[in-house]
Amino acid sequence: MKNHPFFLNRLQGLELTASLDILKNMLVFPDIDVSLASMPYQPAARGKSGKMQGIMGSDIFMFYSQDAPTRNDMSAAKDFTLEPSGPEILSEERTLEVVDMMYWSTHRKVTNPAAAARIEVS
Repeated sequence: MKNHPFFLNRLQGLELTASLDILKNMLVFPDIDVSLASMPYQPAARGKSGKMQGIMGSDIFMFYSQDAPTRNDMSAAKDFTLEPSGPEILSEERTLEVVDMMYWSTHRKVTNPAAAARIEVS
């Protein structure tokens, strides 16, 4: 993204390189948390060395996700439990401590398609 011509055209003044702070200041709400990640994979056969490639190529996927989702938040997707009573939690007392084990089963659903976008970079 930092090398894309459309993004570089938005840089002004003495800014020669694109940074995460510059990107955040270009957004409507600049104080949100922005995380960048890549999805590499090894196309060579197992045990062979090769150059890593991106699963999504150079395309950019952006989405909004709230840290603590509620029924009314605008997250692009949410996890729903598959159990009607919610996740199962088992507590076990071991000596001087209590250990909680949570059996979690979820089903991720898109809840707000407008909160996600794909930018195709050629």
